[in-house]
Amino acid sequence: LKAKKQIAPETILQLENQGIGERKEEGYGRFVFLDPPLQHLTLYRPEIKKSPAAAPIGQQPELVERIQKRILHEQVSGEIAAVASRIALSARNLPTNSLIGRLRTVLRGNSRLAVDTLLRWLAGNENERLKEPAMKQLEKCKVDVDGTGMSLKEWLEEALDEGSVNISKWLNLNVIAQRHHVVSEESALELLKKEIPDFPVRLIVAVLAAMAVRNKREGTANEE
Repeated sequence: LKAKKQIAPETILQLENQGIGERKEEGYGRFVFLDPPLQHLTLYRPEIKKSPAAAPIGQQPELVERIQKRILHEQVSGEIAAVASRIALSARNLPTNSLIGRLRTVLRGNSRLAVDTLLRWLAGNENERLKEPAMKQLEKCKVDVDGTGMSLKEWLEEALDEGSVNISKWLNLNVIAQRHHVVSEESALELLKKEIPDFPVRLIVAVLAAMAVRNKREGTANEE
């Protein structure tokens, strides 16, 4: 699609962040706005070789920080989608879509509350844990994560572990900060670290959504 007139920045941000329609977690109704491709590119050789500019000292301007956050958000979102796709494709003995839907429902709320609830379902006391049939589905489902095989239950617990460094490793946050920083790699990494508590829920939701789609495609959505 090509815009016929100027679109307000607020409208662009709203469409990109919220999308339209249903099943947005499965990739439908998503928008991204791109600048037109360059028609001409001019290269030049500077007469005097300048030393690399040092990163500015002190607080960076608010506009720069907003630009950096948006760039990092787009990169992390793409990495989450890619990682989720790989994990879902590697899975064997997928859980039923009824169980997947139940897990996704609890993750729609506040991230901290969602994490606490899901951890109780997986490893709480007998009254809090999922019932045995549901738990067996999570244990029977096997996934491959960076060459390591584990059950879906084990992966969920790893993803939700606050002390784990796996989220940063799985999503290549250091590489994202290195390649897509505006001011400095350190400031970009600091912004990413502030968002890390939300990444596990986003990644889990993406994996579950991809598994649900695979169930439907393979005709196993209603198996128990």
